[in-house]
Amino acid sequence: MRRLPHKKQSIREEKLPPVTEKRRSSISVDDFKKIIEGNYVYVDKTSFIQELWESGVDVSVIPRPRRFGKTLNMSTLRYFFEKSETSNAHLFTNLKIWGIPKFRELQGTFPVIFLTLKGLKNALDWKSALKKMQLVIAEEYSRHDYLLSSNSLKPIEKQYFQDVINGTASKEVYANSLKYLSQYLSDFYKKRVIILIDEYDAPLINAHLRNFYDPMISFMQDWLGEGLKGNSYLERSVVTGILRVTKEDLFSTLNNPKIYTVLQDLFADKFGFLEEEVCALLAEYGLTDKLEEIRYWYNGYRIGTKTIYNPWSVINCIDSDGELDPYWINTGNTDLLEPLITKGDASVKSELTKIIAGEESIQEIPEGTTLSALTDDGSSVWNILLYSGYLTLAAPPVKEAGVPKCSLRIPNHEVYCIYKQIIEHWLNKKFTNQNPLKVLRSLVEGDITTFSKLFTDFMLQTMSFHDLAESEPERLYHVIVLSRLAYLFETHELKSNRESGLGRSDILIIPKDTSQLGVVIEIKIFDPKEDKNLNSTAARGLKQIEQKKYVQELYSKGINKVLMLCMAFRGKEVTFKHKEIAQHGRTL
Repeated sequence: MRRLPHKKQSIREEKLPPVTEKRRSSISVDDFKKIIEGNYVYVDKTSFIQELWESGVDVSVIPRPRRFGKTLNMSTLRYFFEKSETSNAHLFTNLKIWGIPKFRELQGTFPVIFLTLKGLKNALDWKSALKKMQLVIAEEYSRHDYLLSSNSLKPIEKQYFQDVINGTASKEVYANSLKYLSQYLSDFYKKRVIILIDEYDAPLINAHLRNFYDPMISFMQDWLGEGLKGNSYLERSVVTGILRVTKEDLFSTLNNPKIYTVLQDLFADKFGFLEEEVCALLAEYGLTDKLEEIRYWYNGYRIGTKTIYNPWSVINCIDSDGELDPYWINTGNTDLLEPLITKGDASVKSELTKIIAGEESIQEIPEGTTLSALTDDGSSVWNILLYSGYLTLAAPPVKEAGVPKCSLRIPNHEVYCIYKQIIEHWLNKKFTNQNPLKVLRSLVEGDITTFSKLFTDFMLQTMSFHDLAESEPERLYHVIVLSRLAYLFETHELKSNRESGLGRSDILIIPKDTSQLGVVIEIKIFDPKEDKNLNSTAARGLKQIEQKKYVQELYSKGINKVLMLCMAFRGKEVTFKHKEIAQHGRTL
């Protein structure tokens, strides 16, 4: 059983041996002490301690994407502030924070509560989630079990303490367990407590996906509310996660916590790597010649006014001797992301399609995410995609009526690969009896006979009438667009609903090899007020392409051969009209 010394005992100082060997890879190591003592790769982020302390904020909530160093930074805070049996000052002597005298005096002077909730992301139901939560709380109580042999606890408090460790505490005791432990520690040390809670939203996201959100959010409201609101034993608290869950859902129980999202400057460079930090790492490992490629793959996140690299991917790339790969994909599932792309409403999917095609989308980013209302609230989609790192800011946000309007884009090639993977998975489920690439290749090669047959089969086998509701013809459009993005992105550029000629074409497929065929597509839904039959609808669409000169953009890019195609729909029926022409209108 771990024991702390009586306050009159001296604290032993440890010193690290001089480092001479090459630093080890720190993949999957997020314990600060292990990293420093084990000579693992570490990028000095200890100025985070200074920024946090000088902010003067009681409760700081910091959402950042997964694998951006949240747990490591929280571990750093713990080892810096925590009063322990053996001094941890030696961990910081060669780091930035130690160069500031007043912070040397703060090191090792506070009792610390440190909890990480990431283990709750796999609970299958509310019963198992609550059990896991109780185990996490019990583990932290056990870390401070020296309190049980002290005289600072009253008999009833010792009973509560032991019940939490044993897993037999009442619902009321668990709800108050964070506050109780802070009180016990504060009474023992005669100092207020620092509370660190890592991945606070992991149980909430999991509960949303597995349909037990209500009891989980209710427990979290009570637990955090009791522990962080008006707690006279609290010195400071830092809470990290991926999302910013709305005040109405969670933070309404707290006293004005300060929330530092990717839109703010404070702490902007403390999670993730700056360019100069990446350059130093590459130089250390002899990979300087890889900088441009690594920048293309892993850079591009805008946090506040800083441009940030994905630290997990950079470290993995260095550990693999510079091999470029979408390492971030393998660190977590896309259960929350995939439905947003494949099942979102028409407006969301339309904007996502633009973004995946390389354009930017301006969206309002509300203050927080209400996970329980995600399917009904389109704005929450953009909140989730931005805060979780699947999108980033293309420019500083502009506030309108107090709500930030953000220009959003995909950060880098690695994240683009994630979208591509999700789209390919979705399309392979849709095209159950066909190769989606074969369908798309027949289109860009001008083989309309094959394309029309394969696409008609696809419509009959997989599309429901709901997919082709007259109010949402965009759903078909997205099948084509997302297919192109997933399978032809290396050979073709796509533009959708853009100014071209005298109007806006639905889809332009532009070959990077200008000797190849360009494609202009117009999508029409049968309207009995305008057309006698589906053939006349298709003919009307083809005529529109010609009259409004949609082909002009292709010609301007040096493409001589162009396929004009109208796809006309009525329910699951589809009719095609096409014409292949060269520049100056000559039919081929």
